[in-house]
Amino acid sequence: MISLITTSVRSDFLLQAAMSVKNQIFSVFEWILLIDGKENANDLILNWITENIPQSRIIIVDEQKGRNKSLITAHELAKFPYIGWLDDDDFLDPLCLGNCIELMVHGHQLVYTNHRKINEFGNIIQSYKLGYSYYNLREFFCAFHFRLYSRRLYDSVGGINPTFDYAMDYELTLRMAKATDFYHLDKFLYSYRIHANRISELHQEEQKKCHLRAYSLYDLPI
Repeated sequence: MISLITTSVRSDFLLQAAMSVKNQIFSVFEWILLIDGKENANDLILNWITENIPQSRIIIVDEQKGRNKSLITAHELAKFPYIGWLDDDDFLDPLCLGNCIELMVHGHQLVYTNHRKINEFGNIIQSYKLGYSYYNLREFFCAFHFRLYSRRLYDSVGGINPTFDYAMDYELTLRMAKATDFYHLDKFLYSYRIHANRISELHQEEQKKCHLRAYSLYDLPI
């Protein structure tokens, strides 16, 4: 019913992300884990995933091709009508998929949750209920929530824009926001990890430029 997708070029926190997938109460899903570049594959972790998460589909790409292309490929491989997105350094609450899919099957095209920011040790730093209003999308670039969306919505807005090397999730969210209303599930079901090796830290300026470029493409009311 759900295709959960993760692309990865690092293994720092992948095991914790995998454990959160294993602990989902709702079990009718596949987990597409795409390792971008065989040099980034951690055999110990991938063996654990294979042995403990029967819903997992591990794809190892020979040469690293970048997050954008990896995400496009992962979406192409997804076989279920609902798609979720888990970063390889983040964490799902055990109730996340179950709570979200319950709302999706009643007609919503996109459901998102509250999120907590955690540090590298998993300790909570801050908790956020920031919603996907047009104002918040512009002012705070809030795309850290967990989102479960229909494949129909993803296809209808044209999928991931291949010209965005960074902030492709934010740009996609803007187009989805023009196409449908989002349902805010007021529960903390996703943890977003703050650490030195994250994209937002290593490529802050490039990501900000892509954020601003994304907003400039769409005439969103405030």
